[in-house]
Amino acid sequence: MIQIFNLTINEFIFKVTSKVQKIYIKYSFDPRPSSCPYLSGDGYRKTADHIYDETTKTFQPQNVKRSDVIYVRYDFLKDFFAKIHPKIQYQYILLSHNNDEWVDERYLSYIDDKIIKWYAQNVTVHHPKLFPLPTGLQNLYNYNYGIINVYEKLNNRLANKKNKILFGFSIGKKEYEKERLPALQSLRNNPSAEEIKSKMVQISYFELLNEYKFVASPPGIGIESHRTYEAMYLRTIPIVKKSLTTDYYYNLGMPMWIIDDWRELENFTETQLSDKYDSLKDRFNNRTIFMDYWIDKIHQK
Repeated sequence: MIQIFNLTINEFIFKVTSKVQKIYIKYSFDPRPSSCPYLSGDGYRKTADHIYDETTKTFQPQNVKRSDVIYVRYDFLKDFFAKIHPKIQYQYILLSHNNDEWVDERYLSYIDDKIIKWYAQNVTVHHPKLFPLPTGLQNLYNYNYGIINVYEKLNNRLANKKNKILFGFSIGKKEYEKERLPALQSLRNNPSAEEIKSKMVQISYFELLNEYKFVASPPGIGIESHRTYEAMYLRTIPIVKKSLTTDYYYNLGMPMWIIDDWRELENFTETQLSDKYDSLKDRFNNRTIFMDYWIDKIHQK
């Protein structure tokens, strides 16, 4: 195979195209495009009537009408609740996304009668007005792992998927160890799991991911990761740890395999993995992995 700077022709073209497209998006009329029909933080942002994030120069609370949707980037939430929320006259729907931090007990005191409901990334606490919002793909403006046409092209291929679990992640920061180290140890103990041992160009990773029926998707900073949705859109089942958030998505019908402990995977044979995949594959047809479902849900009274 012909290589350029240690890249295949396909990888080289992908990298060049990505750089060009990233510049094009940055200077286009829409520098924060949606990834519709797929899920992404900027997709939710696009559906909002009002936006409060790093791009906001002024926000006029008096312009918020009854049942409007307000998008707030997670790390602007405290500022929003301190400066903007008290000045809003009508009830509204809140969306928070585009950050890996958790919405936990610290934020419950902000939920008052003015908030109709709040959809948030990485929810860890129960409240009748608080609902998890899927992480989705990496935002399209990065033109990296969230490129829409890559999923469309690979989905048009009839992949004969392996009855195996693909895994490849680093332990990374100290706070990742609690989940990722046990996951790594258990997966390495399973002959039906195969490890990615070196960094891959995005297009090559997606082509590889498309060959497997399962991928391990342990938490990192957030409860879930983009890896989960990259897998779903290639009809590969992500294996995720049980949490309030993942239980919520599973009960809605999302195609995922929820485990309590990574050791559960150690004794799974390829035959058992094939049966597990067959029991879950119909979930790929569920609307919950697409943006139109969440737009309807967010705006539902």
